Amino acid sequence: MAGEPAAQAVLDKQRLGTAKPTGPVRVVTGVQDDIVPHEQARRLAVDWCKKGGDVTYKAVRLPNLGDKLLTNHLAPLLTDQADAVEWLSDRLEGKSARSNCWTMPLQR
Repeated sequence: MAGEPAAQAVLDKQRLGTAKPTGPVRVVTGVQDDIVPHEQARRLAVDWCKKGGDVTYKAVRLPNLGDKLLTNHLAPLLTDQADAVEWLSDRLEGKSARSNCWTMPLQR
């Protein structure tokens, strides 16, 4: 079904990363994530950076905690909570975000 041109067109229209975000965004990904693949999340950040977005990207590096048990998806989110809350609080207080798009070639 996804190989059908009409279906592919619908999927392409829904793909994140095709438009520049209208405000600052933060993309955090666990490199061992087995639910949302790291490369998929990283690609979103790269795409937004290429469009001139104000992107803060962070790869969370933890050991593999077990396949398909949600641990590789949830553990990075939990370990990043303090940074996430601080980033959001700063935006709500009107502080500017600091894009780190220039580091994308260095971050894998």
